Amino acid sequence: MAQFMQKHNNSNIVVVNIPHRYDMDRNSVTNLEIQAVNRKLNMMARVFSHVAIVETDLNRKYFTRHGMHLNKSGKEWLSKVFSDVAIVETDK
Repeated sequence: MAQFMQKHNNSNIVVVNIPHRYDMDRNSVTNLEIQAVNRKLNMMARVFSHVAIVETDLNRKYFTRHGMHLNKSGKEWLSKVFSDVAIVETDK
């Protein structure tokens, strides 16, 4: 990922971190790994001014009943965040 960010330094990059899995226990191995990967992504992205991170610390209401996928509200939230990031990037 860092190599990709470095190689594409003439492009604006938006990275969406990995959302929590609500179909699993909060302290499951998978969710703990997700937290670790998201921390690494944040540290990597800080080094590059052309990379923006979208934090997906979403409320449970944005996920389907089984808790693994975004529902309609979650997808609307994510698309709004993308458009807001795109507007900020073009304003630079």
